[in-house]
Amino acid sequence: MLTILYFLGPSPQAFNLAMEVLLSTIGKIGQCFVEPIGHQCGYCIHYHSNIEKLEEHVEKLEATRKDVEASITTAERNGEVIKKEVENWTSRADGAISEATKFLQGVKEVRFLDWISRYRLGRKVAKKTIAMEELKKDGKFDRVASHAPPPGVLSMPSQDFVIFESTKEYIRKIMEALKDEGTNFIGIQGMGGIGKTTLVKEIAKEVEQVKLFDAVVMAVVSQTISVRRIQEQIAEMLGLDFKQTSSEQGRARMLHTRLKKENKTLIILDDIWAKLDLASIGIPFGNDHIGCKIMITTRRRQVCNAMASRIESIKIVRFHVLSEQESWSLLKRNVGDVIESPTMNSVAKEICKECRGLPIAILTVGRAMRGKDLEQWKEAALELKQARPANIEGVDDEVYKCLRLSYDYLRDKEAKFMFLFCCLFPEDFDIPVEDLVRYGIGLGIFEDVRIQEARNRARSIVNNLKESCLLLTSKWDGYVKMHDVVRDVAKSITSDVYFAKADGEKLEEWPNIENLKRYAAISIMQSQIPEYPASWDCPNLQTLLLRENCNSQLAMLGGVLKGMKTLKVVDQRSNLPFPFEESIPHISLGHLTNLRTLILQYGRVGDTSSLEELKLLEILSFRGSIFTEPVSAMRKLTSLKLLDLEHCYHLPHMDSIFPHNVISSLPQLQELYMWSSQLERFGNFESFDITELKSLPRLTAFTIVIKNFEHIPEGFSFPDLEVFKISIGYGRVFPDRMEKIARFLSRKNCLNLKGLIKDPTMWVTRYGCIKPLLPRTNDLSLSKLKGLRNIFPLLFSERDLRDSLAVLRSLYISYCSKLEYLINAEEWEILPTHTAAAGNLFGGPGNIVAFIFESPKRIMQR
Repeated sequence: MLTILYFLGPSPQAFNLAMEVLLSTIGKIGQCFVEPIGHQCGYCIHYHSNIEKLEEHVEKLEATRKDVEASITTAERNGEVIKKEVENWTSRADGAISEATKFLQGVKEVRFLDWISRYRLGRKVAKKTIAMEELKKDGKFDRVASHAPPPGVLSMPSQDFVIFESTKEYIRKIMEALKDEGTNFIGIQGMGGIGKTTLVKEIAKEVEQVKLFDAVVMAVVSQTISVRRIQEQIAEMLGLDFKQTSSEQGRARMLHTRLKKENKTLIILDDIWAKLDLASIGIPFGNDHIGCKIMITTRRRQVCNAMASRIESIKIVRFHVLSEQESWSLLKRNVGDVIESPTMNSVAKEICKECRGLPIAILTVGRAMRGKDLEQWKEAALELKQARPANIEGVDDEVYKCLRLSYDYLRDKEAKFMFLFCCLFPEDFDIPVEDLVRYGIGLGIFEDVRIQEARNRARSIVNNLKESCLLLTSKWDGYVKMHDVVRDVAKSITSDVYFAKADGEKLEEWPNIENLKRYAAISIMQSQIPEYPASWDCPNLQTLLLRENCNSQLAMLGGVLKGMKTLKVVDQRSNLPFPFEESIPHISLGHLTNLRTLILQYGRVGDTSSLEELKLLEILSFRGSIFTEPVSAMRKLTSLKLLDLEHCYHLPHMDSIFPHNVISSLPQLQELYMWSSQLERFGNFESFDITELKSLPRLTAFTIVIKNFEHIPEGFSFPDLEVFKISIGYGRVFPDRMEKIARFLSRKNCLNLKGLIKDPTMWVTRYGCIKPLLPRTNDLSLSKLKGLRNIFPLLFSERDLRDSLAVLRSLYISYCSKLEYLINAEEWEILPTHTAAAGNLFGGPGNIVAFIFESPKRIMQR
């Protein structure tokens, strides 16, 4: 705005004052015009420095992106749910980085610019720089994830549940008590194996579905009461985090506060053997919280009376055995109509009578006799009549006889081994089937078979044991559980040769010398171990399991192992999932020359020189450990068949976990696991020479994360693997959306390829290394493969198009900006006779394939 001053009169003072005002105004006007003009000119004048500034900001944003990525990986490993704002930011950051990189590349390729072009590009550079800076600021998150929703009772696996008339009556009484506001304690009492837990789980699911309570939680108590374990089970279902306190009293206060926030809560405590102090756990009851109902299952009526003595209103429901008609119906359900035949009917009724109406006895015997002939039925009936009771506390004699018969009818030593070995784990424990496989190989149970064949055999046996009701389904894939009654029977069968302590019990003293001499297996899990004796005499000991104990750092004296020369399996692992501070105590292994399986997991590993004496070692696992010294002695393990180094790291002063050519010196190796979660604090396998795999002719399983594709030499091809999980390129191992899909699909063989490739022909030559794996690939992820117009050269074998992706379940494609078609028949010269086949390449009949991609215009261009 222009200001005009009018002067009235000749006063010099007035004139001078007016000139000062005019000059000041003109100066400000000039400044308003000059600054924007100078700013605009700066796009041209500072063109090159602004480009350098943009490159610097791109690098900073990439560094922030990697930091966020590391936090996301850690959160996902802990089962947390990534926040939506974080997912959106990572998507925006990836897009901005990709776009800026592409822009800078295009700018550098321009040799001559006139002033107008220079101005336009310079302005874009400035805008992108500001955008990079703002994105970097937005990438500062206090937390990248939130805790996953609590699992709840609906997530509990369902077992065989048959509703009889008596069952309906139990359900009616329990539901009445649950709906009655005047009842706040319900006791369900009956002998072991009568079906209390199964019924309670189904009722819990029902009341949660109909929203009868605001919260429904369940915890298994068992014979040995562990307040901490009960607290953890309840907290998990409530989504409560105990990180703030480690004491039982502190946890009790947190639980008490959390439970009182719910208006109506049902707390189910399963398998109680003695009076339980609810206050010590943190459970409000009675007048402390009228809306909190307690429901327990127990074998002892006196437990109900003792626990209900301080609670105003109680309801006790006693479970009885099945009627004769219900027992026959359940046996027929598990054996088939064959028991109604004239020849089989009488002997089947004898066996049914011996089961005494106990569901677990009828189920196990029925499954054991399925498919057996008449003579075998007669023999079984005689065995049940003549069997002697074992006097196991809490286990009915008839239940023992029936379970013992089911065990005796197991067909081979492999099945008997897997059944009996499960009793070495704590009660209600989720038992990893893979651990049973590795123990079995060490003990020679699976003879003259490859590891994968032994694993397949083990899975088949586990399925049969579950069908026989000797094992239960776990809520986790690859795990099983054992009913407490069945576990008691298995412990009775092995009492002379197995010693097991678990469930938080403190081992007051070791077995006496004579008992130690006869034991073939010693298992101490989740317990407290006193000091080891100076020496042991264990001439028959083949298995030593020391897992997740409170003082797992306790050193074992060398004299102890000297008395265990027949030892074949050792499993010592920390109770911490990522023990960056806890060390695995040094164990002198040189005396254990018969050792076949050695598992030392989740700890800091130092001197391993004694490994070189273990010439017969076949299974070696250091999973989840941090190495403070290289493992050079491993090259002496020429019998090694499985090496598990997943999630292992080494300290920064080391170049690698093992020296060059150590892996290639293991000619018998069948399985090599080197997967990692890409933590930046520690090194892992970046220096591993992938060509060492060529010296492993028997290799069938392999996992690894390779951060830089340059580590794979041109011309290298992966061997023909049966099982694999391979990621090439830096970044998230598998994208969020692919992870969600994988929950519904059977993930076994996975490939994740991530990189920047400009030359499409280079795509075929450089990524040819994974072509041998494609026919067995279940999940495939392709990301940031620039210059890739379609994926036909990678995905399809020239020899047999139809088999190239025969087992594909999911395909994820992201940030492949040039991708137009999945298949371009014209460009890649597919023969007309192959075009129809190409349209059906993604999986065979009945396969489920999930496609997630951003840019392809069409599936196929013909």
